[in-house]
Amino acid sequence: MAHASRSSVTAMRARRDASAAAVYRLFQPQSESVQVEGRLVKLDNRQAEFLLFNLMMAMFYIRLGQKIIDIGGAFQAGDFAAVLEHFPDSLVPERRKRRAYLSGILSKNEVRRQGPYNRKLFFRLRQGYYILNPTLRLRVDGEWRALHELLDPERIGYPYLEAAALDYDVNAAIERGLDAFRRQLRVIAEQLAATPPHPPAEPAAAGDAAS
Repeated sequence: MAHASRSSVTAMRARRDASAAAVYRLFQPQSESVQVEGRLVKLDNRQAEFLLFNLMMAMFYIRLGQKIIDIGGAFQAGDFAAVLEHFPDSLVPERRKRRAYLSGILSKNEVRRQGPYNRKLFFRLRQGYYILNPTLRLRVDGEWRALHELLDPERIGYPYLEAAALDYDVNAAIERGLDAFRRQLRVIAEQLAATPPHPPAEPAAAGDAAS
């Protein structure tokens, strides 16, 4: 496992942000089909929801572990703004790169929020901190697969830290923090699965109220 100090994490993040932009441009699909509370939701690649959904998936392994350990939370609008600043305006309009705009899209599509055109893609851990709705299902090769069959929480990691100058095992503490988050994910998924779905105020299809 590669060794890294906390001082190198910022540089690593900058390189990963630039890489995420390059990969997104190369592999962007035309649309995504997801299943939310038993209903089909199609996300067109012209929608801001499509953009954030795919960015959150792309950043699941490379950024989520650092967010969990560094601030005890999950993704914030600023994380996506930092990545999107590398995207040309021809791919993502300038207004969609703004933190306030991104925050609004996350909030509008939060699973427990009631409102028109809510696609229920995200779960809010606390004010301003979001993860993907853990009950989502994605269509892969014609079959519906649970989100965390595809994005395995057990593979969330954090850069290994040299701990020679410390009087405790910092890496063991990090792993305990990640394990606590994994348990939290399971509890959230169980609670959402046990909650009867609310009927959407409006159909959440690809052509609805383009963001």
